[in-house]
Amino acid sequence: MKLTILAFGAALACAGLPQFAIAAKSDKVVVVSDLSPDAIVEYVAGVEVRLERGKYDVLKPKDRAWVVAELAEMKKLIAAHTQAPDPKTLQIAFSEFETGIIGLEEGGIVCEKSSRTGSRMVERRCMTRKRQAEIREDSRESMRNLGRIGPMPSGG
Repeated sequence: MKLTILAFGAALACAGLPQFAIAAKSDKVVVVSDLSPDAIVEYVAGVEVRLERGKYDVLKPKDRAWVVAELAEMKKLIAAHTQAPDPKTLQIAFSEFETGIIGLEEGGIVCEKSSRTGSRMVERRCMTRKRQAEIREDSRESMRNLGRIGPMPSGG
């Protein structure tokens, strides 16, 4: 019996399951983009316009330098993509770029675990901090409005 358990444990260790478990514990969230190359070009152009108009002037110098450097890198990848199309590489690089931009513009991405009333199933919901604040404010407003129910009609 001990030999079987030991063999099973060795098989699990060789199967690479510990790396999967470590990756599953990671709290880092990355946006996985499925945008077309044309949509990626449009998004990058929008970031460049916002940079030129001074939207990123309020950022810390380190963060602004990151935007400038990553924008230049994305433009190089887009130029390389037009000569030798490689949409997968472009999408992977863009996913990291978009995650960083969301982090700077909207406060990052947060995930929370919640379960619906009457259920033990826990689901993980991820959203931007900005969207999370909007949802909280909408919930508060709904709760405030519950007490403002109009007068009951008289049966008269």
